[in-house]
Amino acid sequence: GTGIFDPLNPTGSYGLDLAAPPDREVLERLLEADRMDEASGIDNFRNVVYEGRAVSFPDGEDIQDWPIPERGVLTFDYVSGKKLPGGAHPIREEALTSFLRSFSSPALSEPTKLTMLRTAATTH
Repeated sequence: GTGIFDPLNPTGSYGLDLAAPPDREVLERLLEADRMDEASGIDNFRNVVYEGRAVSFPDGEDIQDWPIPERGVLTFDYVSGKKLPGGAHPIREEALTSFLRSFSSPALSEPTKLTMLRTAATTH
């Protein structure tokens, strides 16, 4: 599937193959996060498309009420209602510039770039 699942910040665009166990696990974790986030009052799953067709939910229902198919491609955007922790602040300009310079190095492997992104996301 497409989209990188980060349980600390699941917001993102996803394309999941429902027949693939890892993709189903991502969907299950997002559904659980959605259930835990009900108090926010927002619709966490947006632009839901199954096999190229938009999925619409009747009034008062959402993806939690939809019977998830065993196979096929499901794409959607997930928006977390999770608030930033107290004391969170934007990254300093010089730190961002330094990060982007390092990140753009062609010598870095994809796993190293992913680690850099995850570290930056949780430390800045």
